Amino acid sequence: MDIVTRKTNIAELIANHPDAAEVFLAFGLNCVGCFASHFDTIEEGAKVHQMIDEEIDEMIEELNMVVNKTEPKEEAMKDGSSDDSDDDFVSSDKSDLKIEVDDSCIGCGTCVVVAPKTFKMNDEYKSVVIKNFSDSDDVIKEAESSCPVDAIKAKKKDE
Repeated sequence: MDIVTRKTNIAELIANHPDAAEVFLAFGLNCVGCFASHFDTIEEGAKVHQMIDEEIDEMIEELNMVVNKTEPKEEAMKDGSSDDSDDDFVSSDKSDLKIEVDDSCIGCGTCVVVAPKTFKMNDEYKSVVIKNFSDSDDVIKEAESSCPVDAIKAKKKDE
């Protein structure tokens, strides 16, 4: 069981538990897309946004509920490639799309918020595609269009 505290790093929490991003957004914190999340603890990020102690405690309580109800995410492909192809696109039997995240990813995490069953953040805070991803094709296309540096490429499997 993971325990979220005031000292938990924001980006690390979101990378390991993408659903936690929704809690931050519900409290008016856009930490998931902020570069400072890689350095800030929950308390530091909350204080920057003038949250009072009671609000921080409430947010941490909700984060703990989300984190401990979340089942482990499927393991992402370490190299970003699929098992049956020599290109950099990842396929899933649950989608008509194949997806690539290229080296221009800046780790903003928007794709993880939009499509948490398809993308996760790796140890270097870069987006990777989850093996056997399962968001709908429309949601995946929305994540692709939300990437600020166009690092995500989603195309039909037959292309």
